[in-house]
Amino acid sequence: MLAAVPIKPFGVAKGRLRSVLDAAARSRLGMAVAANTLAVLGAAGAEVAVVTADDGVIKWATNQGVRVIVDSDMGLDGAARAVVEESDGPWAIFHADLPLLSVADVNALVEAIPEQGIALAPSADGGTTVIAGVVRWLGFAYGPGSFARHMASAAGLPHAVVSRPGLALDLDTPADFAIAGSLADDPWLAG
Repeated sequence: MLAAVPIKPFGVAKGRLRSVLDAAARSRLGMAVAANTLAVLGAAGAEVAVVTADDGVIKWATNQGVRVIVDSDMGLDGAARAVVEESDGPWAIFHADLPLLSVADVNALVEAIPEQGIALAPSADGGTTVIAGVVRWLGFAYGPGSFARHMASAAGLPHAVVSRPGLALDLDTPADFAIAGSLADDPWLAG
């Protein structure tokens, strides 16, 4: 399976954590959580790719030893469509900021993908952290409240919902950062 992770420039990522981390710390945190996500996906046996339009992220991803899919900076929806179009088999789009992601989470998601369908993982705040499939589905509609839009778009297909803590917590707000820090097993989260 092609497991792709769209990544924004690290210098602008994690802006909502501005009240608890300065720009340099946010950049380090963005890199650390993305590296952790890539490592977990690799440990789960996925073909890992980073999707980006940023030269700095391309260089970073190359140093991580993962494939790079260059998108035309059309946002998260465009990056997700690029992954589906690039894949010749099963695919998954994982958010980069899943601090509690585990191999068991990845395996549960992959096992849940229905034949000729998709699997979706909701975030704790109503977004969508992962979409995976075996069909050429292009109904991406990320942003606040995206899970409901994705479910509506998937209504005509076999689909499964996978709810797990490692898939539900994405690192967006100071509250997310505090929760992740209290639950993470490893000190990498400190940035």
